[in-house]
Amino acid sequence: MAVRSLLAQFSVSSLCLAPPFALMILAVGKFENGQILVQISFAISSLHSCVNAIVLVLTTISFRKYVLRKSFKTVRVQSTT
Repeated sequence: MAVRSLLAQFSVSSLCLAPPFALMILAVGKFENGQILVQISFAISSLHSCVNAIVLVLTTISFRKYVLRKSFKTVRVQSTT
């Protein structure tokens, strides 16, 4: 389980590598909409921490149980008022 979780988190780290590679590809080739493509790749890389947290919760049982337990408590409190 731990190895699977670590592999999933490692694959998410590729989001940090997207902007430098996109910038390199756009610098070598002359693309018409290069600035837009670089902005999109930076937007994707900014999602790294959110996606990593989601992957951590989905792949680690103890975190998943904690989140589910907290979300059920929140739903019960809101539904009673």
